Amino acid sequence: MIFYLLFFAALVAFIFRVWQGHQVLRPIALLVALNIIFLALYFFVDALSGNGFDESVVYHLVVGLKGAGILGFVPLILTVLVVILGSTLLALYISRKSFNKDRREGDQFTFIGLCVALVAALALNPLVTNIKVQAPLLMAILIQQNNLEGQISEFSKSKIGSLIQGESLDDLIALPHAFSDSGKKNVIWIYAESLERTYFNNEVFDRLLLNLSEKAEFARKYRSIRQPWGTGWTIGGIVGSQCGVPLVTLGAKNANSLTGLPEFMPGSVCLGDLLSSIGFTLEFIGGASKEFAGKGNFLKTHGFASVKDKTTLHEIYDDGSVERNEWGYYDDFILNVTKQRASSLHTEGKPFFLNTLTLDTHSPGFVSPVCRTKTELAHPSPMGSAIRCSDYLLADFIDWFVESELYADTVLVISSDHLAMPNDLYSKLGKISAERRLLLWMIGKDIPPGNIDSPASTFDIGPTVLGHILPDSDYAIGLGRNIDKNSSLYRMEFNDEDLASNILGFQALAWLHVNGADSIYVDESDGKLLMGGRSYSFPVLIELDGDLFSNLIWIEKARGEQYLDLISDDRSYVWLDRCGWSPDKRYIGSDSFCGHFVHRGDIVNSIPLVSGEVTEISTREVQEALFEDSGSKASFERVSHTEYAVSFSGPGSKSGVLGEQEVTIARGINILEKRSANSSWSLVKNIDFCGGPVASSALDGVEFSSSGKLLVVVKDSAHCGLVDELRILEESLGVEKLASLKFRQPYIAFIKSRESRPDEYVGQVGASVIVALQ
Repeated sequence: MIFYLLFFAALVAFIFRVWQGHQVLRPIALLVALNIIFLALYFFVDALSGNGFDESVVYHLVVGLKGAGILGFVPLILTVLVVILGSTLLALYISRKSFNKDRREGDQFTFIGLCVALVAALALNPLVTNIKVQAPLLMAILIQQNNLEGQISEFSKSKIGSLIQGESLDDLIALPHAFSDSGKKNVIWIYAESLERTYFNNEVFDRLLLNLSEKAEFARKYRSIRQPWGTGWTIGGIVGSQCGVPLVTLGAKNANSLTGLPEFMPGSVCLGDLLSSIGFTLEFIGGASKEFAGKGNFLKTHGFASVKDKTTLHEIYDDGSVERNEWGYYDDFILNVTKQRASSLHTEGKPFFLNTLTLDTHSPGFVSPVCRTKTELAHPSPMGSAIRCSDYLLADFIDWFVESELYADTVLVISSDHLAMPNDLYSKLGKISAERRLLLWMIGKDIPPGNIDSPASTFDIGPTVLGHILPDSDYAIGLGRNIDKNSSLYRMEFNDEDLASNILGFQALAWLHVNGADSIYVDESDGKLLMGGRSYSFPVLIELDGDLFSNLIWIEKARGEQYLDLISDDRSYVWLDRCGWSPDKRYIGSDSFCGHFVHRGDIVNSIPLVSGEVTEISTREVQEALFEDSGSKASFERVSHTEYAVSFSGPGSKSGVLGEQEVTIARGINILEKRSANSSWSLVKNIDFCGGPVASSALDGVEFSSSGKLLVVVKDSAHCGLVDELRILEESLGVEKLASLKFRQPYIAFIKSRESRPDEYVGQVGASVIVALQ
């Protein structure tokens, strides 16, 4: 309000002075134009986010808008561009126009007063004040993009604030552990785009959710789910509800393609990771593009085997006759496909998690073709019509579900992805802003219906859903808790400011998570690093943390000297980049790669990587190079082959043997064979104890050729609690350590010949193991 008073008072005085013919100076015209431009930009981002320049805007500034349906925003974009261009041209015209050359008495004071008022108005401009609020996040992303990850990681042990009783993030973030999967149920989870629970208020809205109201008797309704910071847009809501943490893009230069990083928040354990680890089939169906906001990469990273978006749906289900809008397919089509896939998955007999995202209730509102002829669904506003249609379609889906055979062993979840963003009903939402809540319903044969009014947040949705999928488990995810059995952390009343300022380090590590390793492998010919079970492109920095490499930092090409200036702390690093760096850290040109040892921002030593070979770098060699006399040189072990086996401890990664060849392996125990020195590795058997009963024939060993070699490689976990069958397999393969493995413990066995004793490698639970093959 103060901004508007200052700005419009100054503007009236400015126009009056111009009209009176007084001399106008450039600074005043510039300040007026800047205020107008900033105000136009604020109204633009506010129309998109509903909350001005917030964390969702920051996210899309980082990741872009690829895959977005922007046609609906064209009038708004054109209006903003016209205002910006018009203000700029008018300011230029006025600043050049000379009115009365004779300065009148008092003009100087008027000029100073106008300048002060306009500068004050600029400082109070809503865009500027919003950016100030987001400054910690913007600075953190800027720092992260410049790879000050070491400094940001200090946040990981900071406090969320005194309102959380001084507990640290390490105490509050739930870490993965083994849990019971008995009595597991299937789940169909429908994210209803922007369909918040608030629309049930018939005193404010004109009976928009009449059909769902009639189905309320079937549902367990959670009526006090609030939206915390970092979850107020679609991908933020999905991450928040499935991973229990707010979404921050730290460490991801482009979250759509994940340039430099192969995965989306690999350091977070999410609902999909947990379910895929115990044999669930995970599928996603959405009418829009999976490219938008990195949605497809998130799902792929966290256990989803199939992601069907507008492209794949067109290829499989659409003969060209299905109508689409600028975002993608309408909800009537999407929900029909969901019914088909749910029935098919149920027939297959494996537990499944089918996740669907609607889009018709995305601003400005879209009405599915099936609803257009139903006069009872009409509403004066486009969004009102879209909501009534969504209400009709979701109620129809509930009827289908309750009457189907799925009802006996499946949980149906209907939830908001986030609160509504600006639409033509937004003014009514604003009048009851304190009452706004997310929608969360659960329906199933064994789920008691009723109203749950316990305070909770987006973070609690995933663990609460999991409590109905796995009734014998009481599992927490991130900052989320199962509110059917526990109190939400929301009851501790941590506020958004506390969460925003203290989650950054945790999220930096979630994006840049690399399992510790005592050796890394670098391939000079490809400019690739293999570490912690994943491959990265040069240039990279890897921190030396005691006896392990950790905290990999990806950096932009040809900017290494900037990063060396920034890591002047006591940490030590290996920097893999071009060799041509002078002592003053300037790039002088070289096409070959080197391993540079960095301590306190200085290059202590550099070792060239041998062309065409894989080089192993151990922490011992780095320590020698860093701390021996400056004249000494570390001698890296040159690995003359280009093959090494990888055992991954978690879901998401697929490659088992890397180097010249990459073999895709599945969850469980994988047996690979190489029949001769010149042949390739081939997968001959996969045994997945986490997917259900295993046939006795699968436990037999494989036929061993006279000149061949065998690899036994575990992906994710060798078992999910039952180990008797492992002893049978162990005996048939002639290995000794397989049956003693713990849940998610990595393992590789290298069997060089029928007569030789197998080489067995066992890693730590939750880590990955890399073995160079001789």
